[in-house]
Amino acid sequence: MTDTGTDPLLADTDGDALGDLQELQVGTNPLNPDTDGDGSPDGEEVSNQTDPLDASSNANQIAKIDMTSLDLPDGMVVRTVANQGRAGLFTTLIGEVEAESHPANNNPLVRIKGLSFDGDKMTAAVDAPTLGLVGNQAYTVRAWVFNEFIEEEEAIVSWGRRGGPNGSNAAMNQGESPTFGAIGHWGGGPVNDPNEPDVGWGPNGEGSDILSTQGRWAQLSWVYDGLEDRVFIDGEFNNSEEHPNLLNVHVSYNDGNPTLVCLGSSSDAGSVNNTPIPFSGTIARVCLLYTSDAADE
Repeated sequence: MTDTGTDPLLADTDGDALGDLQELQVGTNPLNPDTDGDGSPDGEEVSNQTDPLDASSNANQIAKIDMTSLDLPDGMVVRTVANQGRAGLFTTLIGEVEAESHPANNNPLVRIKGLSFDGDKMTAAVDAPTLGLVGNQAYTVRAWVFNEFIEEEEAIVSWGRRGGPNGSNAAMNQGESPTFGAIGHWGGGPVNDPNEPDVGWGPNGEGSDILSTQGRWAQLSWVYDGLEDRVFIDGEFNNSEEHPNLLNVHVSYNDGNPTLVCLGSSSDAGSVNNTPIPFSGTIARVCLLYTSDAADE
């Protein structure tokens, strides 16, 4: 009835991972893969929760890493990772990060590439305080990971540092601990205690739900709006805890250096040169987005 110029034989005429009908509903141009011209395809922006109609919305991207198109053989050492976000390049600080691939969930003949961590650690070029990741800020974190064996606590993305007081750390975990398996803020007391801000996976934090992601690709998400942490598995709500005005993430280590955004582990209080909570799987994608109102994202 209405000729939009799209190809009726293609669900996604411009190939931006956003269907033609959805583009018309969102308001983006179904003939232009990047409507706002900011360098990120419309479908990617919708997935990363930025506005495909506002070129400035990507300014809030801190980390935007995608290793699925990495054209390297498995086992090849990768020392730096490109990042479209404001945190700049991620560089290996500890160990050796390697290219690794695993079968797609719905097709074992297709292998998806990522970076393999096992006691290794990468850090961003721009420090966390400069990026605004301090105090009680709101943010959204999303990671696509593959982990064969899930331990009690494994940090995928982190900033701040461990060592207390409660609420002074920030780490998204893939772990089975009922008290700190999902989020490490420092403060792993009773489940749903607002004064103990660590969070586990599963309703009431029993931690068992995360085991369903073992041995397959999983999208894990964490949204903090300044008052409440919420975690999601493959886009489905999984658990939440409120701790109003409790978080105050560290700006520096005890050695005086500013805290850093890290992949593959958290950091101890003394410095960034340690891997106290190592991740033992493969990370394919990471998105860390700072927003003024993450609850609405």
